[in-house]
Amino acid sequence: MFFSWWKVITEDELVDLHGKVAIVTGGNTGIGHATIEFLAQKGARVYMGSRNQGRAQKAIEEIEAKLQKSGNDNQASIHWLQLDLLDPRSVKEAATKFIAKEKRLDILVNNACHYSVGPYKLNQDGLLDVMVVNHISPFVLTETLLSLLRQTATLEDSDVRIVNVSSTAHTQVTTESFIGKENLNKQFGDSLSGYIATCGHSKLANILHIKQLQTRLNAQSTPITCLALHPGTVMTKGASGFLNSVPFLARCNDFGLCCCRKGSS
Repeated sequence: MFFSWWKVITEDELVDLHGKVAIVTGGNTGIGHATIEFLAQKGARVYMGSRNQGRAQKAIEEIEAKLQKSGNDNQASIHWLQLDLLDPRSVKEAATKFIAKEKRLDILVNNACHYSVGPYKLNQDGLLDVMVVNHISPFVLTETLLSLLRQTATLEDSDVRIVNVSSTAHTQVTTESFIGKENLNKQFGDSLSGYIATCGHSKLANILHIKQLQTRLNAQSTPITCLALHPGTVMTKGASGFLNSVPFLARCNDFGLCCCRKGSS
């Protein structure tokens, strides 16, 4: 899981995205923040999916200022999309409002991730917060937006992508079923390995959904590309907090982790 190095994709290698529309969840910080910067820099109209408007607006202003300073702003168009990944109802409402507002959606990046080192928590529906944020809400968002993604895929020169930012933590678990609250709320213990496995369990569900979705779309000859990826061990706010909570891993904050820009590339 740790210590990854690779070549960063440069701006010149990214395709022009003028006229394209994208949604990125968890864009306040980390990989999502860097992803939004890349997309806006190439001309896309980007929506930052986030719960807190103040934090989102601050992040948007940071990105816009950085792009303007570098001379690569391309008239950056970044907007806040209000959604709370702990509440799938909020997510469905946000997606429905987006469909009413926009005529196309070319890129959906389900990036937001919840790490938990400490007591497990349940949301208002009695579902494990890790599973809700990492899988159930992205599932609801993707399936609700699918009609607009399909519509966009019929347009000339379209290249529609659905990207789930995942993790190799999914290799730490096996499961027979995700049906029912008991299976969705499965916990793997209060040890470090248990917390990693619990996160991995949610990411496994995430991966299985995106693979099944690609199979479904292929069967219908719908030209949409569905991807699940492991970005490497990236110095995000969440990863840093996770490492700092474990004394012998805290030193990893000082070396071996790549920056968010590398992770997003």
